[in-house]
Order: sequence, then structure tokens, then C-alpha cells
Amino acid sequence: MKPFFQSADRGSWPALLCATESEVAPEILYGPSKRANTAGPVIGYRPAEHALNTEAPARLWTISEERTGLTWSP
Repeated sequence: MKPFFQSADRGSWPALLCATESEVAPEILYGPSKRANTAGPVIGYRPAEHALNTEAPARLWTISEERTGLTWSP
């Protein structure tokens, strides 16, 4: 898969950057910038607005619990 993805060392760079840099911004995704965001230098970009929506996933969770009869709490 090497032609399609980057090495584990390079793949871990965005996580290391976010854990150690003081200038990372909230609500910004950091990841590779080339080949459909699977390789290349790390860039920061704002996700689509629906990705920041907190109401939709909460509603989906509630519906899932209701329909499966299962609940989970930390």
C-alpha cells in the first residue's frame, strides 16, 4: 500500500503536532495535504459545517438507544 499511503512515522505527525504545538487551533483538523488527504505535509483546515454539528450525533445516539433497547453511559 506504500504508493497510496504514507509511512507510520509520517502518519503519526498530525497527532504529534496537535499534542505538542501551542498554536493549534480549536475546530481545525490537521492532516496530510496531498493525494486526497492520505499523504504529504500536514496542513490545518476547517471541516465542513455539518461536521461541527453537535445536535445531530446526539439525536442519532438517542434514536439508536431507543431502537436497539441498549444504553451506554461512561
